[in-house]
Amino acid sequence: MADRAELNWVNVMRAMCMMGVYVWHSETFTSAPDVLTPLISPFCMAAFFFVSGYLFYRKAFCEHDAKFYATCFSNILFRLVLPTLLFSVLLYIPRTLFHGQGASVADFLICTIGGTTLWFTCALALMQLFALLLLRLGLRNVWALLAVGLLLWLGYTQVDAPFNALPWSYTSAMRYFLFFVIGGCFFRVEGRNSFANGRVQVLCLLLCIVAYLALYRFIPQVEPMLNHALFLFAAFFGTMSILFLSRLFPRSAWLSFVGRRSISFYFLCGIVPAAMAKVVGLLGLVGGYSVGVVFFVSLVLATLLSWMMWRWFPGLFDLRRFRDS
Repeated sequence: MADRAELNWVNVMRAMCMMGVYVWHSETFTSAPDVLTPLISPFCMAAFFFVSGYLFYRKAFCEHDAKFYATCFSNILFRLVLPTLLFSVLLYIPRTLFHGQGASVADFLICTIGGTTLWFTCALALMQLFALLLLRLGLRNVWALLAVGLLLWLGYTQVDAPFNALPWSYTSAMRYFLFFVIGGCFFRVEGRNSFANGRVQVLCLLLCIVAYLALYRFIPQVEPMLNHALFLFAAFFGTMSILFLSRLFPRSAWLSFVGRRSISFYFLCGIVPAAMAKVVGLLGLVGGYSVGVVFFVSLVLATLLSWMMWRWFPGLFDLRRFRDS
């Protein structure tokens, strides 16, 4: 097993994506003009799923003992499914009050058990369960896995449902499973000498940035199916841009913390920027200044809250810790 230093780029990449989410939500909740959101949104979540797939297949392709499947299923249950349900319940009332919606039993069940509130972890849990099933059936060839991911993406393009559709945001799982698999493919080729060459990585970074900038601005201007295809390629090149940038980054204690604790930052990425936007609005700040303040203060507050939760209540993110304490 590689040590943490070898996974610095993973933590940096997840931290960068999380900062992108906070920028996105800061612009949304302040009602400021969308300046950075159109640039971030095509690849931000795809890159998250890419990293998750890399880590999943890194373990799956290296571990062959009989306990792997049971351990993996247990981790999905206790580190993804149950924390998602728990935080969906905890966030239901604040979320309802913020949006000015009336609470009801049916709405509560849809937002919690139905998995429509925290769509990312819901979709990720479905992806990992599906990937585990494919492995159990003996499907380990990366080309076959890519074909499955592409078929699911094509199926998604034909589904008329929102990204957080019942049950458990399955539409997002269909849309992004391809990137989850691409993460596994990258693990397969990562050991090649070209990826250890700094100049090659810089060249790849520049090429991916140019390709991304050439694609993303045309996404909303074309017919639906071509729009899906443009999004797919833009998301790919955007993800690769963040990947190569992250691999060039030096180690940072804060970025490592955000990357390793990204699930808590995700659970807070709605309520914290929303609350900060309300405060900033009361103070009379508008426009880009309000976005900057909400973004910075939200990240600081989310860092503090995450540290406190992981320090004193780690069982919130792995319920087995409550049993062991």
